[in-house]
Amino acid sequence: MLPGPVAVFLDNSYVSKTSISDINSGDTFQCPFGVDNSTKISYARTSRTIRDPISAFSEQFKTTTLTSTTKVFNQHSFPVSIVSKDTVPLCLDRRVKVILKKPVGLVDAKGTTVDLKRDDGFKVRWGKAMDDKGGEKDGKFEWIGTIEAGKEISLITEWEVKCPVDVTWIETGVKGVWGTK
Repeated sequence: MLPGPVAVFLDNSYVSKTSISDINSGDTFQCPFGVDNSTKISYARTSRTIRDPISAFSEQFKTTTLTSTTKVFNQHSFPVSIVSKDTVPLCLDRRVKVILKKPVGLVDAKGTTVDLKRDDGFKVRWGKAMDDKGGEKDGKFEWIGTIEAGKEISLITEWEVKCPVDVTWIETGVKGVWGTK
């Protein structure tokens, strides 16, 4: 394909305008289609903290369980394939342990896609590492699947943060890395 401007139409309706660079035979390229008003996405996050019982013989810990739920509703009259990117946070402080609980099986997936045996067929994999960044090292992963017409799916990520009760951790918002204060 030759480089130049592109007008994007869907169902005979104008969607957006973009441009593409020179595309060689066999290459792939990305072309954004703009906002899709027929796909609704919601995100919610909850957390709960419990403390270990006090003991004279061991340090007391607290465990915070965080759950994020992404819901995607396909209002189209046709199936929509999606890749939803998510991140499980990391912490550089050795006193703080982050343990991924859901999606089950992702922790052990070393370069493979995990079949979650879901009714909707969604799978999960660690994101692609580029220049030694991304993927499991940065806690980045992807949900992959197709949402049937008129259906809604829920993608649930759950992780625990375990640390001594005297440690206060905070989310820094930088690449999902947490720190302590």
